[in-house]
Amino acid sequence: MDIGTGISSPAELLKRRRIRTIVVMHELMARVGAVNANQFAKWFDLSTEGWSRTTGPESVSDLATQVAETQDSKKWYRIVSGAQPLSERSLSNLQRLFPDARRIFSDGPERLFEALWGEIDTLWSVCRVEVHAYEFPDPKRPVDASAFNPDDLEIFADAGLSFEESLDNFECSLLLHRRFGQGLTLNCLSEAIAFHRIYGAISRLCRVDGVGAYRCVRMCLNDQAIATQLKKFNFHRATINVYESISNELFTAEVRRLQNDLEYRKSVGAEDFAEYARNPESLCSADARAELLRIA
Repeated sequence: MDIGTGISSPAELLKRRRIRTIVVMHELMARVGAVNANQFAKWFDLSTEGWSRTTGPESVSDLATQVAETQDSKKWYRIVSGAQPLSERSLSNLQRLFPDARRIFSDGPERLFEALWGEIDTLWSVCRVEVHAYEFPDPKRPVDASAFNPDDLEIFADAGLSFEESLDNFECSLLLHRRFGQGLTLNCLSEAIAFHRIYGAISRLCRVDGVGAYRCVRMCLNDQAIATQLKKFNFHRATINVYESISNELFTAEVRRLQNDLEYRKSVGAEDFAEYARNPESLCSADARAELLRIA
């Protein structure tokens, strides 16, 4: 997919569906305690005993047609590995067993797929962030959880604020998380990608400062906890490395933007586009960036 334009080729759409399949199957297998595709097939067959499907309201014979057993056919091996994406029928069957299966398949963990591939109009809901109104907690001091009041939360990234203010606030929050030893999460990555795509859409209409958007994306992708969480999806011999695929897609989009967008290239100041896309901190360190954002 071209993140800048939202245009996807058939091959890219197929790869996207395979990634969705790998992720949703990893999640569902963990829920039923299946360590391999064979165990999941056995569980699925036991869970669907007595099921029938119809091809139309007039098809009497189909009323007695059972959902085919899958353990002997090895059906789930190719699906679990992502070699074969989930068909609509298989996804519907999983939805009957897991009410959130279709949502995971569509939105991804922590709305990651929505941030990557969803409609631009929905992205502000991904990066609408609330924080505590008081100072950032000091890890050296004990925190009194009883003093927390939900009414003290304030919005610091939302469509109701300017894009630049929202992005600066978000980038500051990530830098402060790192400074105070607070771990980044997959939700942070989803938010960063959403900002990155929103910036791409806005910058085609007017000039805005969005340098921090990709910096946030790469900060998250380079975070060990986030990388580990994405790499776990390769556990069941996945045919696509989910972490590398997402990272490469965002890397390629950033290099393309630097090549094609003169104003953005000037604001970034990078001469080696690939090096910057791999590690923006090679050009401007986190400490230097914090000073620019006036983080004390």
